[in-house]
Amino acid sequence: MEHGSQDDLRVAYERHFPALLRLAVLLSTRQNDGEDLVQEVFISAAERIPTLPEDAWLPYLRAAVVNRWKNSRRRESLERALRPDPSPPVATTDDALAMWDAISRLPSRQRACLVLRYYEDLSVDDTATLLGCAAGTVKSQTSRGLARLSQEWRG
Repeated sequence: MEHGSQDDLRVAYERHFPALLRLAVLLSTRQNDGEDLVQEVFISAAERIPTLPEDAWLPYLRAAVVNRWKNSRRRESLERALRPDPSPPVATTDDALAMWDAISRLPSRQRACLVLRYYEDLSVDDTATLLGCAAGTVKSQTSRGLARLSQEWRG
């Protein structure tokens, strides 16, 4: 396949959609919101993907998912009281469901830091760049999130 063709978008979608969907669901805590978010990202990236080298597709798309999620948080705060509880991702154990439930109750910034650091395995600096904050903020939010999970898990 020749780089720069429209097939690049299809290949990027097939290759990265599952991982981006998991990221979006973990950030938004809702399957349908995550699906919408990733679809919007691919629509907006349609013209950009063919201009990028293949090794830049995932970082570009991941950043787009995080940015679109951050923008949607503003709207979400108004709707939060009217929405039902988030549906957890498919889990195989009661512990996994309990952990997802605890993570979904974290404040959004703590949840984002934990998801990006431990699920996406990003560095502190990469997480800070994606979230548009200082590395110290990522460290403090991660620490607070872990402390809250630890306290709730023991409790």
